[in-house]
Amino acid sequence: MTSRPLPLLCVPLLALPLLLGGASPAAAVEFRFGTNEGNAINGRAAATLTGGGFALSLGTTAPGAVIAEISQSGMGVNSGAIAGVTDGSTDKFDLLGGVSPLSGMGEQISFSFDQPGVLTGLDFDGVKDEDYEFFLLQTATSTDLYFFDSFAGSTADPSLIDVPGMVVFLQEDPQLGGGSPIDDRSPTLAIPFAAGQEFLLTYGELAVGGGGNGARLQGITVRAVPEPAAAALVGCVLTLGTAGRRRAT
Repeated sequence: MTSRPLPLLCVPLLALPLLLGGASPAAAVEFRFGTNEGNAINGRAAATLTGGGFALSLGTTAPGAVIAEISQSGMGVNSGAIAGVTDGSTDKFDLLGGVSPLSGMGEQISFSFDQPGVLTGLDFDGVKDEDYEFFLLQTATSTDLYFFDSFAGSTADPSLIDVPGMVVFLQEDPQLGGGSPIDDRSPTLAIPFAAGQEFLLTYGELAVGGGGNGARLQGITVRAVPEPAAAALVGCVLTLGTAGRRRAT
């Protein structure tokens, strides 16, 4: 069985910055997504949310696509207005169909913050191990991270998980989304970022022939960087818990 080609934006593998400084960690700031969050971002190509001293800017990357926040389970991307594209799950991130040059690509958003900080967590809904669904997180100053369901490395065939970056297995968290056991939380991350530094989050599948039906983003968690640590984003560090590294051959 061969892996499905991934038509995803490629970013060179670079060192992860190390956050230096002796100040105690700031409190975590959570940005939650879903119709019960009152974000008023549904149907918009770009939006800004504020919380805990941060301004989070996020938006779709394909012209014509918009943010879809029409489910309590989280946020997706609606690409139905793009010419030649079919979007089978307009309330989720999924692979695009149709006859457009974008067909077969995974839906994607970008996000950034107005001040330096540390990305400490990402929460998802519906990332399925049977179809090797994943989310790819990319930024210019860190290794590409591929987020797979917690069972993808055990109940599924782990030999299929062969990607040009670091694999992170999500953890089921029944406390998310009103107790739903299908919600997936990342192990603790520690990815420092500068003000305005862009992250790209892209949906994908490794299963031959597809078969996945998409997944949603439920939350982004960050914390502030006290000075002078904000000016010392150098070195290499990442805390991933149950994470493993695999590279494409």
